[in-house]
Amino acid sequence: MREPLAHLPLFVYGTLLFDEVLEPLLGRLPASRPAQLEDHQARRLPGVPWPGLIEHPGGIVAGRLLVDLEDDEVMLLDEYEDDYYELVAVVVSVGQTRCEAATYRVEPSLVEAAQWTPGWFTEEHLDAFVADLLS
Repeated sequence: MREPLAHLPLFVYGTLLFDEVLEPLLGRLPASRPAQLEDHQARRLPGVPWPGLIEHPGGIVAGRLLVDLEDDEVMLLDEYEDDYYELVAVVVSVGQTRCEAATYRVEPSLVEAAQWTPGWFTEEHLDAFVADLLS
């Protein structure tokens, strides 16, 4: 799924923001930098605690740019992401610098109106999500 974009760093904005999720998946915490993606929103998806990213003029999504992923880690993250995600190239801001990255986005018809936030996920779902991931 990621082959054409394998050379790009990965912008993450949802459950992969959390060390408690990322480290068990990869067995380590890859190097990362805070980043922002403009003209997008992270929205809730029906019946699940993870977000869907959609294009949205004027929106800003805060996330992390994973910059040193190994090939096997890329494959693990592709397997972790659901089939309705599409890997796309985007331009993110890291401080004052803009750079190309890959990220997972969904069809706008799949999302709910409510925005997904890391605070909401932490309060409502993180503990159970991590427990399920580790089981």
